Amino acid sequence: TDSLTGLLNHRAITELVDRELDRAIRQDQSLSVVMVDIDHFKQINDSHGHPSGDRVIRRLSTLLNTRLRKYDGVGRYGGEEFLVVLPATAAEDAVRLMDRLRRQFAEIAMTTENGDTVHCQFSAGVAAYPAQIAPQQLINAADAALYRAKEAGRNRVEVHHGDAE
Repeated sequence: TDSLTGLLNHRAITELVDRELDRAIRQDQSLSVVMVDIDHFKQINDSHGHPSGDRVIRRLSTLLNTRLRKYDGVGRYGGEEFLVVLPATAAEDAVRLMDRLRRQFAEIAMTTENGDTVHCQFSAGVAAYPAQIAPQQLINAADAALYRAKEAGRNRVEVHHGDAE
């Protein structure tokens, strides 16, 4: 368990991807994996301090954890990155869900340590089975889609099409 958020940690969420991909293959179901990253997080830490950055991380973790189905998985992948596992979910449905959560997160007003109010945003990358057929391939593809979302201006959700590098 991640000590800051109470979510699954890197190892546990990676193992969940492995288990859910095995299940998706066995049951011939779709599976989406989403990499989520808080936009301009370094700027939040630099301008408002690390306690405020931690507060933003906790707020996003709460949003993700409370808005997903009980059988979905979410974990802190590292730093300000989260990995979301959506069993029986096609890529287009994952994009719709993450877009809704992205808009909800942007509406949350957070108070920093020094009393300032900030609104934060995130970008997300979606990858899905059966387009990707190995656990690390799914994660890499979601990360590549996240990178494209960042390159395209942030505060958006992109889906990976094609082979993972």
